Amino acid sequence: MSDAINEISKACVAFEAKESAPPIAVMALRTLQAEVTKIYILRLCSWMRASTEGITKDETWVPVSILERNKSPYTISYLPLAFRSVMTSAIDQINMLSMNYWIPIISNIFLFEFSEMVYQSAIDELNCWLSAWTWFNEKLAQDGFNDDLDDLFVNPFQVGLAQTWMSWMIQSLRSEATKFEDMFAQLQEIQESVKIAFLNCFLDFAGHLEHIGIDLAQNKSSKEGLHLQNGFSHESEEESSSDLPGSIVDPHQRLLIVLSNIGYCKDELSSELYKKYKCIWLQSRDKDEEESDIQELVVSFTGLEEKVLEQYTFAKANLIRTAAMNYLLDSGVQWGSAPAVKGVRDAAVELLHTLVAVHAEVFAGAKPLLDKTLGILVEGLIDILISLFHENESKDLSSLDANGFCQLMLELEYFETILNPFFTSDARESMKSLQGVLLEKATESLSEVENPGHNRRPTRGSEDAAADEKQQGASVSPDDLIALAQQYSSELLQGELERTRINTACFVESLPMESAPDSVKAAYASFRGPMDSPSKNYRGTQATGSPSFTQRRRR
Repeated sequence: MSDAINEISKACVAFEAKESAPPIAVMALRTLQAEVTKIYILRLCSWMRASTEGITKDETWVPVSILERNKSPYTISYLPLAFRSVMTSAIDQINMLSMNYWIPIISNIFLFEFSEMVYQSAIDELNCWLSAWTWFNEKLAQDGFNDDLDDLFVNPFQVGLAQTWMSWMIQSLRSEATKFEDMFAQLQEIQESVKIAFLNCFLDFAGHLEHIGIDLAQNKSSKEGLHLQNGFSHESEEESSSDLPGSIVDPHQRLLIVLSNIGYCKDELSSELYKKYKCIWLQSRDKDEEESDIQELVVSFTGLEEKVLEQYTFAKANLIRTAAMNYLLDSGVQWGSAPAVKGVRDAAVELLHTLVAVHAEVFAGAKPLLDKTLGILVEGLIDILISLFHENESKDLSSLDANGFCQLMLELEYFETILNPFFTSDARESMKSLQGVLLEKATESLSEVENPGHNRRPTRGSEDAAADEKQQGASVSPDDLIALAQQYSSELLQGELERTRINTACFVESLPMESAPDSVKAAYASFRGPMDSPSKNYRGTQATGSPSFTQRRRR
């Protein structure tokens, strides 16, 4: 069909070059060219949308190199690049056809308008001349000149004939221009159709990415024998062997590939292609329409990103819940008769390892979404701990002594310090709520104990012995528990941060050091090189009370 359009275009040029060519024949050829071009462009738009659906069925899950994605931070597969190839192939042809069709129409309209202006100017000149001639003739008659002036001046009748002929030419030009304006209106319809097809292709591609994400979530939930631990999956060798070399087989990592593909289209590809081809449909439109079109695409991809990210965080939340149960219920600690606080338990570090695994996975698969993803999961972790506490309040957590309270408070502050860059305002509120629940439970448990069965001879020095005596009292105030927890925190937290800094270094690497807590700066100083010493050390700042849970008091 492209060859046919070229042949028709050549015939039009040849006819227009001949003075003897009937105008109606030229117009017929131009009309034929317009109709064939319109049909071909619409077919290209249909092919573009159909090809978009076809390429989504051939996802290989092989991440492209950073050069292939033009240094984009999104770890995409080949799918967005294949989509881009389809779009550019079709729209380049449409752009060429549109320009070849558009320029002659605009040129002819301009020529007709210019010719009409010339003829109208000539008529105005003749009118001025005729008025002057009439005035001059009347003046001569008044002065007694009766000679026939027709031999000296042009006959007004001839001027009238010239005016009539020029008026007829203007009407003819307007009639021809109207025909070309009709063709121009058809061209604008074609341009609008191309724009709609362009936007719909992106929306179709977004829909296909959504289906891929849904299929991943459904297939993962229905698979048997797939064991997940700490964010990693282990599939059978039989299934893995069917994938291409270098392809991603883990369903969670595939979800991140989908998220990267979505983010790449939202932040880079949509605006790049729109700005490249907007000349096809924005020749007579303002910039507001351009911004509106791009914003429509961004909103669509943002909504899709939220859906797929929700599937990923939901899958990771299940893993975090399992790790939180091990931390709170299956670590071998009897919270009603907990041992002395000596530091952060290994169970707490193991719980953080689930988030370390997520950090590594998201950093490699969808880096721009790292902060958002971990922010969701950190908030989810606190909510899970609250949920587990309430679920087991009448069983494993029916009692909480002073040591157990201080142990949990130390570890919660440890979590909050390390995960500080990912704590949202909601997460901080949840943390305060959890600390308040623990404080209330510990106060209630100690108030009910008259003769504790776990009396021990003090072994930690005079200060710890005094703490044991307080613990054994029949009534312990919330202020006493808070003061004791702050004492342990000021003595142990800094050392625990330094001891486990290798385990949690990834969180600090993504945090600007100037915004980090002083304790984190001190603990990770060797990773970041020399820096200014903080004005107050951690122990000094904690002596006045921890603001994260001093506001929660038993009424």
